[in-house]
Amino acid sequence: MLKIRNGRLEDCVDLLTVYMGTHWEKGLTTVEEVKDLHRGSNFFRWGWLVAEIDNRVVGEIIFRTERNPRTGKLGLIRDIGVDVRYQKQSVGKALTRAAEEILREKEVSRIIADSPPEAYNFWMKINYFSRGELVRIQCNPKDVPSRRSRIVKTCEVNDLQSMPRSMRFSNISHPGLLVDTASSIIDGKKKGSILRFTTDDECIGFGAIISNNGSGSEFIADVTPSGEDYADLIIAKTAKFASKWKSKNVASRIPKDQLSRFMEVTDWSLETDRQIPVTRLM
Repeated sequence: MLKIRNGRLEDCVDLLTVYMGTHWEKGLTTVEEVKDLHRGSNFFRWGWLVAEIDNRVVGEIIFRTERNPRTGKLGLIRDIGVDVRYQKQSVGKALTRAAEEILREKEVSRIIADSPPEAYNFWMKINYFSRGELVRIQCNPKDVPSRRSRIVKTCEVNDLQSMPRSMRFSNISHPGLLVDTASSIIDGKKKGSILRFTTDDECIGFGAIISNNGSGSEFIADVTPSGEDYADLIIAKTAKFASKWKSKNVASRIPKDQLSRFMEVTDWSLETDRQIPVTRLM
């Protein structure tokens, strides 16, 4: 009999099998590595449900909410995985519907997930459909112009122990990317920096950038509604930070409908991202 319940760290013993089958690209081989994915400064803010059959955990779903000035409160599904031996038993659907009930109580306007192409049929069957595209942009940090402003102040945020409430939003960035990138820095999993932008002591945006050990840098830049007029400056300053690490390239994943903002900064090389954003209205 299928049972959906809250996840616990001891479930990671069974979840290792799930990850080795459905998330093999992560290269996880130990239970402790799986546990590390369920810890950290921000994980306690995620909902975590597991699916249990005959006292064995065979799947999980991880989700949370995020503020979006344009579309209201969003529900985000960060991850869903089901043991390959149970994928024809509607386990994934049951996990998703259980997460939806929790998110509905939190009054989200829509739920968003990122789907690899091979999983898109699953999402369509449970009424999630493609909405927009993600684009990967990349350039040499030397090609990012230096931007200065007497109005906008830039502060590198240090010694964070948890995710500031003011960062839990998406406006021009893809939902979830700012928080995920910043969390990896706060937890010490990635070398990186978090930048806070203000005008007259009002926060107008954040940037988070990580160094990928010699293979370049990845950044996410986002602005509040009152910071949209300064989006080009915030994007440029965040991307330019990669020069301090002597990175040969700096890249980001962005919504295609926000591409024009980034092209105002410099000429990026463009590539369609493999992940497909899928949405269900609530």
